[in-house]
Amino acid sequence: MKSHPILGGFSYGIILYMEPTIQPLPPVTVMPKQEIPSAQPIAEQSAAPVAPVAPAVPTEETKLPDAIGVLYITDKVQLFDQNSPDRATMLEYAKRVGELHIIIITSAKNAKNIEQISTNVWLYPTNNAGAISAFLSAKKIIKEHCVWQNKLRANLVVADSPLLTGVIAAYTAKKYKKRFFLEYRKEYLSMSKLASFRDSFKQWIVGQVVSRATRVLVSSARHKDVVADLLPRGQEQVTVLPTFINVEAMETDNERMSFTAKYPGVMFMIVMSSELSREQDIDLAIDIVREVIMKYQQVGMLIIGDGAEKNNLKGRIKRMGLDTHIFFEDTPLKLAPYFRGANLFLSTARVDDETLGAVQALAASTPVIVTSANSVAPILKGTPYERWVCPVGDTACFSKNILEFIQHTGLRDDFRINAKYVIADRMKGFDGNHFDHMVTEWKNTFLYK
Repeated sequence: MKSHPILGGFSYGIILYMEPTIQPLPPVTVMPKQEIPSAQPIAEQSAAPVAPVAPAVPTEETKLPDAIGVLYITDKVQLFDQNSPDRATMLEYAKRVGELHIIIITSAKNAKNIEQISTNVWLYPTNNAGAISAFLSAKKIIKEHCVWQNKLRANLVVADSPLLTGVIAAYTAKKYKKRFFLEYRKEYLSMSKLASFRDSFKQWIVGQVVSRATRVLVSSARHKDVVADLLPRGQEQVTVLPTFINVEAMETDNERMSFTAKYPGVMFMIVMSSELSREQDIDLAIDIVREVIMKYQQVGMLIIGDGAEKNNLKGRIKRMGLDTHIFFEDTPLKLAPYFRGANLFLSTARVDDETLGAVQALAASTPVIVTSANSVAPILKGTPYERWVCPVGDTACFSKNILEFIQHTGLRDDFRINAKYVIADRMKGFDGNHFDHMVTEWKNTFLYK
């Protein structure tokens, strides 16, 4: 979804103040967690467009409910791909809740239809062009499909980021007097060294959304203190749960992109996948690739994603005469085939990057070279592959490592063979089942009034 870099930020601010500010939560006594009963698998149904049939409206509970209705707001268009790991993850969540209604921010040019993908799971695309349009579309969808007798059928609203999806979720939770669970997966509030007016305003929006959440989930302990400072009851309202990667789902999908066919002349393809923002420092990646191309003309780089810096990056690449070596594509429904077809995944992020591109690349058995700020850096620490983690901004380190990969096929073959085992070992860090943990955290939100 594209939007003006300045107006997009102001759009979020306007939306946030369309309803009164949520008041701080009063002190409560925290009840002990309860075990979640196991659920029977849900049978798959046809993905034909349907409108949901409303069951009885769930009532608000002051204790942990046995089954909850969830309104989940996300921008993961991959959910429309029936073979994507993201859809498999949502279907697992659905086995542990009563209903799961998913609002997906989608662009008008890639319009989708409403789908019912299981007996209790619905996908609703916004098909919009811009932040305000997405908000209004989501608001209309919720009113038409998720409200019964002026009451929201779900009793919990969840957002997967504190930006646009978080703004929509905060508004919806306030409007229908529901609890708001926020996932805070990357660094949003520590960009002072890079901050322009747009970045500063984005951080302000993030702070407003976080402060309105009933409970916040972060993926690492280093985010916990930052988020806790914005909440009335501090760390009591924050929980840590590492981001889950469905390694098994990625292993069963063997589709591979043929870059030699799509980009003739490229024999060694580097792939980047992230938001196209200054924090990702893609300008550095362009400089690195230019150095590499001076020695190996058949090297190319594909940048997957969208963001405020896209046009600037395209213009710079054209001025440098690199437009026959560096290419752009929008985020596809399935990233795994791109990772499998690539020779290398590259990330030059300057701040903590939880977009998970590098983690997914490992799961797809693709070698990675990343900065120490990337979310995959702690995974590689203590392994033979820690050498492929470079300090932030270290052009020489990146160039040296890429040239080594090109010159020594044995190095990248070793990394490729063992990459999925490295990421699979990370998944062992979960105490029990990730899906149970997540739904438990959703249910724990009901401990707060």
